Amino acid sequence: MRRRRAFRLPLLQAALAMLLWSLAAATHAETAATVTEIAGMVAETDAAGRTRVLAIQSAVASGSVLRTAADSHARLKFGDGTDVVLRPDTEFRLDRFRFEPAKPEDDNFAVRLIKGGFRQVTGLLAKRNPRAMDIRAAGATIGIRGTDFAVRICEDDCGGDAAAAATPAAPAGPASEERSGVYVLVHDGLVSVAQAGADILLAKGQAGFADMNDGPPRTLGAPPPVLRNDDLLGRTPARQGCTP
Repeated sequence: MRRRRAFRLPLLQAALAMLLWSLAAATHAETAATVTEIAGMVAETDAAGRTRVLAIQSAVASGSVLRTAADSHARLKFGDGTDVVLRPDTEFRLDRFRFEPAKPEDDNFAVRLIKGGFRQVTGLLAKRNPRAMDIRAAGATIGIRGTDFAVRICEDDCGGDAAAAATPAAPAGPASEERSGVYVLVHDGLVSVAQAGADILLAKGQAGFADMNDGPPRTLGAPPPVLRNDDLLGRTPARQGCTP
């Protein structure tokens, strides 16, 4: 009897070890991004509806919704090297992320900006398979081709930022102060903005706007004040010291 018990114990220990390893592997496989910088309060609600406060080195899985409080921000590093900085007072949904170096045909990067804004420097996935990128903000769809860009949704809540960013040389105008919609600014590369069956192509230094009434997007004559002079979004790892 003692021999049987002694024999069973290593089996139980081995089974437990395998279970723990499987759980760890599954968790690792689901990780889409890691938090590399954080300030203030940033929370994640996962696909199961569980909410937690994030910290440096927190792993974020596909299906999660991230929310930054006022005066808070977070930087995310994805497995392909993509870098995303979330603005204060932002809601950002990470629908899907899949990147396997040997299987570009399986690439998938799908996110939705629900509120607020972010800046993104794309990684390997966008460079080798730009069609796998699915970025949406309100009713607009954003296509990218290896780039550095910023996006912000304004819903009558950006007027203060626009006024603060305005200068005598670049005063805030009515369209950028109070008009609700999606603003896009390209720092490098090319970005397309599509809505209502129409699309525009933006190059480095250009900005675009898509209103909240599902109208066609249009190119702006100058970078919008709501995306100018933002030191936080200018500190991307790939471009230290760059300013919007």
